[in-house]
This record gives sequence, C-alpha cells and structure tokens, in this order.
Amino acid sequence: MWILSLALVVSPAWAEVFKCTSGGVTTYSEIPCGDKPKIVDLKVHQPSRRDQLDAQQRALSDSRGVAAVDAQRDRLEIERRIERSQRASAEAAHNSKCAGYQRGARNAAAERDGYYTPAFKSQAEQRRKEYEDAHFSECYAK
Repeated sequence: MWILSLALVVSPAWAEVFKCTSGGVTTYSEIPCGDKPKIVDLKVHQPSRRDQLDAQQRALSDSRGVAAVDAQRDRLEIERRIERSQRASAEAAHNSKCAGYQRGARNAAAERDGYYTPAFKSQAEQRRKEYEDAHFSECYAK
C-alpha cells in the first residue's frame, strides 16, 4: 500500500524523453540520441490530493476485502480438515468393528471344531452364523 501511495505522490513529470529517428528506425530514450533528437511532451496526469486519498481508501478497502476472503478460505479449510478427520475416525471404527465380527466368526468356528458334543458344536455354529450375519449386514450393506 505504501508503494501505491508513493507512486501516486512521486511523478515522472520532470523526466525528459527524446524521440530519435535513425535509418528509418524510431527510438525513445531518456538521453539525447541520434542527429536531431526531439523532446517528447509527456502528458502526465498528476492526481489531485482528493484522488490520491480516494485511491488510498480503495486500496485499504481492497486489502480488508482480501483479508476477509483469506479468513473465510482458512475457516473452510479447517472445516474440511475436521470433516476428513471425522470421516477417517468413523471409517476406522467401522473397519475395527467389522474385523471384530470376522475374528468372532473364526473363533466360533475354531471352538465348534474343538467340541465333541453336538449341543456345544451347535451353539458354537450358531455364534459363528450370528457373527457372519452381523458382518454381512453391517459391513457390506451400506
């Protein structure tokens, strides 16, 4: 903003520009050039003090607007990070629960295979089916 203010205050009105033509080529320079240099009259607009103040006010307003947009963008990015973190936590909990169902089904099947009495085998098989059903309904049906 200071650069803008300085640019508005400092004017190149005192600099001379020379126009030179040599060999059909026209060039412009800040030092005299060629055989017959011509001074170019620059039409430099010197803004009024009011125009300068208006420009400074607009620059300040623009910088505040940019700051507000930046703050909004930062808030949205934080919200996105929180949402991603929550989704990752929920997915990890879901995967853990599904892995628990699979472990329970494997353990029940191993238990079933270790029993000799039909009643105990039947109970272990029932638990295995319950774990597999829960795994299917909660882990695959979304």
